[in-house]
Amino acid sequence: MHPLLARQLKRLGLDEAHPPSPVVWDELLKKIDQSYVKADQGHALLERSLALSSAEMQELYAQLKHSSETQLEQERNTLQTVLHSLGDGLCVVDAEWKIQMVNPQAELLFEETGHTLLGRSVYRMISPGPEEYRSECLITDSTFPSLASGEPYRTDDGVLLTRNGELLPIALVVTPLLLGGKAIGAVLVVRD
Repeated sequence: MHPLLARQLKRLGLDEAHPPSPVVWDELLKKIDQSYVKADQGHALLERSLALSSAEMQELYAQLKHSSETQLEQERNTLQTVLHSLGDGLCVVDAEWKIQMVNPQAELLFEETGHTLLGRSVYRMISPGPEEYRSECLITDSTFPSLASGEPYRTDDGVLLTRNGELLPIALVVTPLLLGGKAIGAVLVVRD
């Protein structure tokens, strides 16, 4: 028997051995009815509270999302401004040395648009190139350490092959991009 029902029967002086009189029975039904009404009121209050909490949480989520997106957009715009303002060519490559991004100064040096440079192997356009691609490099006898070493490389005796086939003397800085100790690409800074 449910504890609440047992308590109500006890208050009315009833037990399983003695059936209730009509008056006591009526009182019992009224108490049971009141219990159901209170339970319904409790459920309704809980549902309203949950609905309000849900609406508040959705509004808070929307505000946080908007705030985060706004802040991310501001940071993205700042980074783009910095990249476009650099006086040196900047080129970001992936772990296979394929160009992922260039700034306007790099476009001027390579004499090509960023769009046409994307996905191309940078080691075929600059020297020195990465040791692991020695046989495919622009100049095969001049290389720098692999990205996995994590070591930055710098030279003032580099060469860049322009679109029209000219060899342009450059200073080159190669800085590996590491994520969790693994090389995921590199940033190349090129100065003529």
